[in-house]
Amino acid sequence: VNDDYDQMSITPKAVKNKLSVMLKENDLLERDILCIGDDDLFSVACSLTGLPKSITVFDIDKKVIGFIDEISPRLPVPIKTVSVNLLKSLPKKYNNSFDIFISEPPDTVKGTLLFVSRGMQALRKNGAFYLGMTEETLNKKQWLKIEKAITQSGFAFTNIIKDCEEYVREGENELSWKGFEKLPKWINKPASKSWFVSALFRAESIGKRKPLRFSFKDAKKELITSLLP
Repeated sequence: VNDDYDQMSITPKAVKNKLSVMLKENDLLERDILCIGDDDLFSVACSLTGLPKSITVFDIDKKVIGFIDEISPRLPVPIKTVSVNLLKSLPKKYNNSFDIFISEPPDTVKGTLLFVSRGMQALRKNGAFYLGMTEETLNKKQWLKIEKAITQSGFAFTNIIKDCEEYVREGENELSWKGFEKLPKWINKPASKSWFVSALFRAESIGKRKPLRFSFKDAKKELITSLLP
């Protein structure tokens, strides 16, 4: 986990939950899949199913990319990694190249929409995507802003599964994530069970798509949850 990139991995159970939904929605078999940010190594789990046609990872963390590159040749479906800074436009060769994208973006409005906008750019006409969003650091008004921007771009939400994904925060390191600085001061020791969870959203392209309407001015500041006031 690298706090410089606002990383927090989901648990193996959460990975299984997400894979189960993707199987049910027929979003794995013979699909070209894109993972935008992959400290969870969800791409590896996808590969181990042996179902996708291809798997690509966009990430900025050299450690994540290096690890995936090392194990990729031994996986059922090799994984291609690409070093990407999402603050910059994607190379045109990745436009309309994927059926599905998956992301666990920063828990901020602009951070989430930045990740989603790059994913939309990479999706084919009838593509779909999966998004994890928490209620711990995003309130319902912020959820609404995100949902409105997405639906106005020509996507419809098909699934919203609450508490689908638990995050790994164990032992002495449980409160080390910078975003937890916003918690009440009386919370000063690890919980007895997982409590930091996210809802899993699935959305798919419906009809004509439009560019995502949202200002990304100062988006860099919202890529790290703990930097927000």
